[in-house]
Amino acid sequence: LFISTGLVSLVVSSDGGGISTTQSEILGEAAVELLPVMFKIVALNDKPPTEDLKTQMKMTASEVSERSHQTQSLCEAIAALSRCAPTPFLHGLFKKLMQRLLEEAQSGISDSSKVCAFLCLCQSLVSSRVLDENSISFLYRALKPMIRNDEQDARIQKRAYKVLAEMCECHHSFFFDITRLQETIELLTGTMGTSQIAARHMRLKCMNIIIDGFDDTHSEHV
Repeated sequence: LFISTGLVSLVVSSDGGGISTTQSEILGEAAVELLPVMFKIVALNDKPPTEDLKTQMKMTASEVSERSHQTQSLCEAIAALSRCAPTPFLHGLFKKLMQRLLEEAQSGISDSSKVCAFLCLCQSLVSSRVLDENSISFLYRALKPMIRNDEQDARIQKRAYKVLAEMCECHHSFFFDITRLQETIELLTGTMGTSQIAARHMRLKCMNIIIDGFDDTHSEHV
């Protein structure tokens, strides 16, 4: 956690012009070395420590909260460090992540913990604001079936909505292509009956972010 906090502080300093070009280059090299390792840690940290359901149920609220806090801190560090990574490297990392996410989600016997971990990593990259429109579009298409499917683990749908909310927040202009805007509105309104209880808050958050961005040119969609 201390390392994650330190990385975020360094990148914030870099964004504010508080470090030299050489230091910025060092951060870029560090990103190349650290991001793959951090991805693996998030994937492992989001997995239950045991397959035994009784043992999982005995985990105290503080233990669950601690694991969640660790994952959140790591994801914040990943988002920050991603802003320092060379663009080709980051896009390659994103493509590998999407390949693993789709393979797991479409396997028919998907591991919910793995899917949720991959979605958490996707959210980190979205919040870094360094993904290009093609990457955001690819991720958007991958999220739609997870958002529509109410027969999967509720955690997957909730995480998918979280990623979509991050996209609405950080890549707002992506959703104001008229065709895509209409498609997104239909997605959010059409899933009212299939949104699981755990995911409903995030669905409403997505709708609120989009509606808050409306101007006169989008009045017909209100």
